[in-house]
Amino acid sequence: MNEVIVISTFVLLCFTTVYAARYGLKHLYILSVFITLASNITIGIQVDIFGIAVSLGVIIYSIVYLVTDLVSELYEENEAYKLALTNILVQIMLWIYIFLSIQTTPSGGEVAYGAMETLFSSTARITVAALVASLGAFADIWFYEWLLKRSKKKSELSNRGNKAVPRLWFRNIASTFFGQSINTAIFFTIALYGV
Repeated sequence: MNEVIVISTFVLLCFTTVYAARYGLKHLYILSVFITLASNITIGIQVDIFGIAVSLGVIIYSIVYLVTDLVSELYEENEAYKLALTNILVQIMLWIYIFLSIQTTPSGGEVAYGAMETLFSSTARITVAALVASLGAFADIWFYEWLLKRSKKKSELSNRGNKAVPRLWFRNIASTFFGQSINTAIFFTIALYGV
């Protein structure tokens, strides 16, 4: 059942990304911020998918790379970097708010406070790891732009009968793999250091 839910969510977010791209930069920002918030909230939830324990937050966060690649493709590199920075600022604001919220004293009869405190107070290291690992988005943008510039040069050559130009899907997959690899290496190094 986990596989169906995760794959369905991933596919839905991919279609939502295409929809958002069609309606403009503002929609891509909103979607990216939503994914950033959702992935930060679900980062501590581990599920088995095809027999492998995976964090739900890591799975959906990979869509952020698709969004930044589309912003880079449709608008410009600088706009993609602004989006990546916006995502980091949203993460910082979320975790400051959550940290301050669990420092408060709940009113009598409050039942959700204990669950919230359990869920979010044990994730300080994960929070720091997620923030630092967000540098992977910048690596993704840089690599995507490098591939894009290279493909434009090949495009000029392909008009003379040489190799075909790498397409958007190739640039997206390659840069996402690059950025996600950096993100994952940083995240798990910090999150599991000394454990």
